[in-house]
Amino acid sequence: MTNTHVLPVIELSLCIRCGACAAACPEHALAMDIESDTPFFAKPEACTYCTECEAVCPQNAIQCPLTISWGTEE
Repeated sequence: MTNTHVLPVIELSLCIRCGACAAACPEHALAMDIESDTPFFAKPEACTYCTECEAVCPQNAIQCPLTISWGTEE
């Protein structure tokens, strides 16, 4: 089985470990690792790609590189 779920990209080298992304995630897909104090996708299947994590990151360490748009078929 191939995982085709699209997730935001976390650039840990830019991350200041503030936890804003995990706190902002409405689906609790993101969490902070207690040992390394870094964000990770604890529940990747719950991510709705809402981009809230990207919006609140003060270091731009999270990127949502895909644009999701809905259109009508012609």
